[in-house]
Amino acid sequence: MARVRAKAKQKKAFDNRVGKQELKVYDVVRIKKAVFSKKGEENGNAIRVNGRHWLNAVSPNTTKATLYALNVWRYWCMTKGLKEYMDLTKVPAVKLNELLEDFYITVKKTDGSDFLATSLHAIRRGLDRILKNAGAGFSITSSIFNSSSQKLKEKLRVLNKAGMAGARSRNIIYFSLSDQEEMWRIGCLGDESPVALLSTIVKFNSQYLNMRTLQEHADLMYGDIELLKDSQNRTFFARTDSVKRENRLNASNVCYGQIYHDHSKGVRRCPYCLLCKYMYAHRPPSQMDAKSPFYLTARKEVTGMDSVWYEEQRMGLRSLRGVVPKLAKKVMLDLCDSYTFVSFTQACRKFGPVNDYQHM
Repeated sequence: MARVRAKAKQKKAFDNRVGKQELKVYDVVRIKKAVFSKKGEENGNAIRVNGRHWLNAVSPNTTKATLYALNVWRYWCMTKGLKEYMDLTKVPAVKLNELLEDFYITVKKTDGSDFLATSLHAIRRGLDRILKNAGAGFSITSSIFNSSSQKLKEKLRVLNKAGMAGARSRNIIYFSLSDQEEMWRIGCLGDESPVALLSTIVKFNSQYLNMRTLQEHADLMYGDIELLKDSQNRTFFARTDSVKRENRLNASNVCYGQIYHDHSKGVRRCPYCLLCKYMYAHRPPSQMDAKSPFYLTARKEVTGMDSVWYEEQRMGLRSLRGVVPKLAKKVMLDLCDSYTFVSFTQACRKFGPVNDYQHM
């Protein structure tokens, strides 16, 4: 009896994780009896999907990964209004390639966030296993699927650039909202000092401009963040990477995140207003050239009469790397060195590339 309850609890946890309670998009029945794989080896992890086809997984983990990939595919089909394609084993190769082109680019978790690159790879492998075990006669990794594979590569490049490769995902520790509230309360964040303002800009760039790695922050130039107007004539800051892209052929106008006015917690916490202060009010005029480094070294001492808070030199890599761990230490958190730029991103909205804007 205890064993039955344990299995039921495990199944419920799995269903919650893949989103079955939000939208019932699959009907998977585990086969209790042993079956045989194509090699003739006994395999007790077979799966029957909707009572029609079999999946012979080599291990419980592979079985779980295959189920997850199946659920992700069906959930995507449901949200796209493509219920007739939920059984991918019945979709012709040409049509499936067309669907996968859109799938790789637009698929999201049930909470609307992007999958890690490693997760997207695993989903693709799971879908391919389903086709293989169903005897579909083709693989989504074959040359027939070149165009969809190219879309996958494009999405993986975007994810890797955003620090969402996934290789170190298990080591990520996120700041809670209460942790961040404490940072504001004690003055670690805000505009009360050069260091506090700089730390705040690092937080906002990580949170809103999709900057997840040390290299992305270190390579950022002053001209890579621009003041733009959207289609409703609202001004906003955007990371366009225009300095990095100026030497590229066919560089398109896109932005990788936006910062708008937000006075919901007061003007002193508005991301837009604080970025204005850093970029225009407290920066040396000589460092406002497009190719100037974005992050500058904070002056150790400033008076109330000083408008310039930063030196005319790039912030060092060691100092930049230490910004987030120092914030964690200020609010008395354990494992301070484990906090990174990604630690600010758990609850933020992730923006995709946007091209509907005009320069100021």
